[in-house]
Amino acid sequence: MPLPSESKSRSAELVKSALKAFAAKPPDLRQIGDTDGEIEYVRRMLPGYQRTVEDVLELFDGKDDLSQLNIVELGAFLGIVSKSLSLASAKVVACDIPEFFGRPNVRTFFEGMGIQIKSFNLRTYTLPFADASQDCVIACETFEHLNFNPLPVFAEINRILKVGRYFYVAMPNGGFLLKRVRYLLSGNTPGFSVQELFGQLDANQNMVVGLHWKEYSLRQTIQMVTPIGFQVVNAKEVNDAGSEDRGFLKRAMRQIVPGGDTQVVAFKKVADFAGRFSVCADS
Repeated sequence: MPLPSESKSRSAELVKSALKAFAAKPPDLRQIGDTDGEIEYVRRMLPGYQRTVEDVLELFDGKDDLSQLNIVELGAFLGIVSKSLSLASAKVVACDIPEFFGRPNVRTFFEGMGIQIKSFNLRTYTLPFADASQDCVIACETFEHLNFNPLPVFAEINRILKVGRYFYVAMPNGGFLLKRVRYLLSGNTPGFSVQELFGQLDANQNMVVGLHWKEYSLRQTIQMVTPIGFQVVNAKEVNDAGSEDRGFLKRAMRQIVPGGDTQVVAFKKVADFAGRFSVCADS
């Protein structure tokens, strides 16, 4: 098993190679001629991508050959994590909503990257994969965007995972102390501003899923997922995603204040979910 420093170095090289492939021909996701903005966004998110790839490699003991592993990435967006893990030989399927992945230019982009994609909405509570077919399901910066009950999605993740395999989730930490203090002082709940509500409906911004409808605390995430046949392998709070675009004072505050504004949890499937959810249109 590689030493942690070796695993970190390898993950950094994989992400660097994925970035190079991405930057060669960005997809112009919103078709507004903003490929430079896409490249800059990816560069800002590199620490989170590298952490994700490193963590996933460590879940599988840092094996050099992941060719026997099937991995699904939910909310893959621009595909950097999917591409990185595919460069490590894993069989990866990148998934996102039809508003993105249904676009011809996006399909062409992922074909050029050599990444298989599937387009669907988690709102249907159905993942288009066979029972016990996957070794890892990754969901980074995804569940905070859902404006519906996520528990049936967790049940579906349980269904498609093999017993003993992993569900890796990273998303904003709604319980971060600075967010709670900001709420007390301003009265604004974590998630989105009123201005962002207007922005989502502005044709010039064309923002499809930019809003965080619900940010969970680390404790809430564990409370939601573990009853559905999972146990925690590792849980941590970090400050890395998008950190490079923050000012000095904001970065310093996040180093001083306990915890972190991003939560990362790796779960292992220990049993099939035996329960049944009563899902309706209002769930």
